[in-house]
Amino acid sequence: MRPSLAPAEPAPQPTTREKAATSAPEASSEKPRWPVVVAAGDIACDPRAPTFNDGLGTFDSCRQGLTAELVERIDPDAVLVLGDDQYDDGTFRDYRRSYDPSWGKFKRISHPTPGDPRAGASLNGYYRYWDRRARPKALPWYSFSIGDWHVISLNSNCGAVGGCEPGSPQYDWLRADLAAHSGGCQIAFLHEPVFSSTASAATKSLDSLWQALADARVEVLLSGDAHNYERFRKQDAGGLPTPDGVRQFVVGTGGESLTPFTKRSPGTARRNSTTFGVLKLTLRAKSYRWRFVPVPGAVFGDAGGGACR
Repeated sequence: MRPSLAPAEPAPQPTTREKAATSAPEASSEKPRWPVVVAAGDIACDPRAPTFNDGLGTFDSCRQGLTAELVERIDPDAVLVLGDDQYDDGTFRDYRRSYDPSWGKFKRISHPTPGDPRAGASLNGYYRYWDRRARPKALPWYSFSIGDWHVISLNSNCGAVGGCEPGSPQYDWLRADLAAHSGGCQIAFLHEPVFSSTASAATKSLDSLWQALADARVEVLLSGDAHNYERFRKQDAGGLPTPDGVRQFVVGTGGESLTPFTKRSPGTARRNSTTFGVLKLTLRAKSYRWRFVPVPGAVFGDAGGGACR
């Protein structure tokens, strides 16, 4: 994330983690530092919006700069970008003017998933900005590892990618990928949620993907789209509570704007629609911890943990 310095300039100062690593005792009993991941979607405001304010935003809009400061303080190992990272048209020029000066600081460690193509727009800007990070193997879905965890980026634009049901390219790829990485902790992320208390956000076209994740004992599904925060209990594809289900987080609080809830989904465990922030995940060998980190001055919080099945 930091540019290289010319020889004549002072050497860069070590980061907080580098200082800890060099000063830590070399005892074999030292606890390992587990990977830290930050996730959020619905991030950067349209630079032509009156609330853009040269990137500073206002109290309730265009706060991508403020949430980027949260990410910088957390200093994660990876950033999961949950779609709709650049509003409104998502052109490459808009990315350069809004997303890049804020969350673009973490581009080297970021892993994106595509958001919704808006009317009159396409995902061309998204793919141009992210380049191979969006399609590392030429597909609009992919997987990778973070520490001991297997991580899967899915594409929730089912109609544009040949469907999400059994027999579709993405579904068949997902089943094969899950089978190849069975036995360990797994997390998946995409843009549109399967469940949401914002009526326009949830989509049942993703039920088959949810079932595939549940069958493979995936622990967590992260999503955006609804501009609020909502954590669900473990559920099956029909929304019924089960210890063998998937725990979904909606983290559409990356900075663009906030959206009120219109109902209460039965599986909701914790939610908030008035606070920008990011989700911090600590991925241990056989378990994980989560914490919603709000922007300064906000009082809402949510924290907890779970074990891999």
